Amino acid sequence: MFQYALGRHIAIREKTRLALDATLLFDPSARRNYVRRRFDLEIFTLPAECTVLSQVAQILPLPRVFDYSSRATTALKSAIGLERYYREASFRYDERIWEQTGKVYLDGYWQSEKYFRAISQTIRQDFTLREQSEAALALGGLIAGEPSVCINVRRTDFTAGPSATTHGVVGLEYYRQALDLMVGRCQNARYYIFSDDIRWCRTELVPIIPKRCTVVTHDYAGPAFRDYLWLMTQCTHFIIPNSTFGWWAAWLSTSPDKIVIAPDPWFADRSIDTSDLLPSSWIRLPRSGLQQQAGSSDLLSQLVTSEGA
Repeated sequence: MFQYALGRHIAIREKTRLALDATLLFDPSARRNYVRRRFDLEIFTLPAECTVLSQVAQILPLPRVFDYSSRATTALKSAIGLERYYREASFRYDERIWEQTGKVYLDGYWQSEKYFRAISQTIRQDFTLREQSEAALALGGLIAGEPSVCINVRRTDFTAGPSATTHGVVGLEYYRQALDLMVGRCQNARYYIFSDDIRWCRTELVPIIPKRCTVVTHDYAGPAFRDYLWLMTQCTHFIIPNSTFGWWAAWLSTSPDKIVIAPDPWFADRSIDTSDLLPSSWIRLPRSGLQQQAGSSDLLSQLVTSEGA
């Protein structure tokens, strides 16, 4: 979604088409050191001027000759001057991206609102879901009908393997401190828990929530967790982990006075600079809980509302 959002912005600026290279996602044989993902942007109402490349990988073995075939081919074209190849240097916002004109291949995560904030309305429209289930629509009506707080919990792949080293799981203390802040500001809200680890939430998280809460099970997930994402966007306020799924739910929410609490640093690997990943209006809460020198009242004074839709 971040990659699409940047590409869409540049395509609009350049008055040209956006092409998404999904070779790796369509190729089931490609080696990966991260969690396998599918191409799921088809759940959204993407514009007709967006093209998805390398779908041939679904039926032909050619792209499987090399895991990063499209990237390697484009880098070669760049070297001999046929087209430009530009790779993300770090997680920081890169202003040089706007110097890239003409036919260019962008390679990176581009995880910052700064890359698409100028066309936020367009991105919100593009990321409108094609449909929702009747069950999701019914629950969404209840969520939107009263003050509500989305609590998103990401655990499974962040507890073991490469993601555990790089991302790391956000622990219970983070949620305890985030709840202290949120309860002080939103006294009449109902809390809705969305997670990839429902069992952990019921045994560990629910007991520390001092207010009314509902655990939203995967019965409401829908294809590619489509409905889960939409239900999260219907909440008024957000407590999210270091997960871009939660990030986008909070960002896509149209609640005019939403409070968003997110962990800082984003990665367990503190050498990765993600200072541009969180919008400036969101509350940055230390992953291990509140800083000892800052009390709840100090952080509550920092709460600001995010931009209205």
